[in-house]
Amino acid sequence: MSKNRIPVIPGFIAILFLVLLIFAWGAVRKYQLDNGSQEVAIALLQTSFSSGSANPIVEAAHPDWLTLMPAESIRGYLESSMATLGPLQAMTSITGTSTAGMLPLPGEVVDANYVVNMEMGTTAFDTTIDLRFENGSWLVTNLVLNAESLMD
Repeated sequence: MSKNRIPVIPGFIAILFLVLLIFAWGAVRKYQLDNGSQEVAIALLQTSFSSGSANPIVEAAHPDWLTLMPAESIRGYLESSMATLGPLQAMTSITGTSTAGMLPLPGEVVDANYVVNMEMGTTAFDTTIDLRFENGSWLVTNLVLNAESLMD
């Protein structure tokens, strides 16, 4: 009777180890996707708003966003907003995360959403940037500047 139980225990331990390994890999992957998406969000906003050019954001635009809002419309929206708000003074904080799960699934769509608090000229406001991870890179799916002076 004890001989039958012996093969079950190593099998159970092997399955448990495999499950833990998958979750560990998922945790590392989520950490990497969260950090990567946050770095892309900061870099795109900083580069665009420091230079006064919407080109970095337009070049990183997801095709679905470009279908809804053509490149020239994105460029016009951002560049007129930058002209109204003034030069970038600071990016004070960023909050948000990606939707990457701890258990990686085949075909999983990974999105990220961040709210970045910014100061341009004398105006403090927040910017919402949405990203999608496709083919090894982060693409912008939406960008909204939430500044009162732009709502008038």
